[in-house]
Amino acid sequence: MMENLDLRAVPSTFIQSIDRALIIQKILRDSVPLHLQEISARTSLSPSTCHRILQMLVYRDFATQLDDRRYTVGPAVTAPLPVSDDLDALQESARPRMDRLAEEVGETCHLMVRTGSTVRVLVSSPGSLEPRVGSRENAVLPAATTSGGLALLAQMPDEWLIRVFYLQQSGRSSPVTEHFPTAADFQRTMERIRRDGFAQVSGLTERGVDAFGIALRGAEAVAPVALSVAAPTVRAATLSSSVTREAILRCAAEIVERAPQAQAQSQAGEPPGTQAGIRTVPQPR
Repeated sequence: MMENLDLRAVPSTFIQSIDRALIIQKILRDSVPLHLQEISARTSLSPSTCHRILQMLVYRDFATQLDDRRYTVGPAVTAPLPVSDDLDALQESARPRMDRLAEEVGETCHLMVRTGSTVRVLVSSPGSLEPRVGSRENAVLPAATTSGGLALLAQMPDEWLIRVFYLQQSGRSSPVTEHFPTAADFQRTMERIRRDGFAQVSGLTERGVDAFGIALRGAEAVAPVALSVAAPTVRAATLSSSVTREAILRCAAEIVERAPQAQAQSQAGEPPGTQAGIRTVPQPR
């Protein structure tokens, strides 16, 4: 049955579609995964109406559809962003610098933070070239399917990566085991990213999209943050060019320099960026 609102003052601007979506969201939050018919029965809504609402909740990461077609709460709820003034300041400082990077390389740029096994995109700066990768701002994605997420995971100790991250993901419907069938496959990928200093993926986040990402070491006091540039696969060579990679490194260094930790170092007499850990990315041969 639909929730009884008689004991509450109904808003004068009551919007039925939003109310229905919120009720379904609460059901998903407080239940085991449910099939469409079960959600329909609990809400007294038709299956077609529930399906339309669920598709929007899935699209915005508030719900997830599992392999067996049941629905459960999504990463927008289960992986909340650690809110802080420093993180807000980092986003505001990074945005104009990312806009300049997107203009320089012509491709869409993303700033993301890792929250457990996922990453949340904090800032997206759209590229100018067509076709282009769309904005993913506020999207929550599996860390192991994004270049920035993989770069951040590679910063973690092997024991945590295998015993905690990989083994937990392998027991559920997860893209981790789809792309990395064994723990050894995943560990080899982590070792390669550490050696190279960057992660580059093709088609992991979205078919037809390539991405290059680096971890912003030096911003850890705020959050585990990464910068990535995404391009259609037809322009994947752009991500391997020395011009693009040098532009990414400059942008990363500027973001780290303005991070709250780096500013504190500067006030203490240390040169900005001394703890950034940003180094020259090996160029393609």
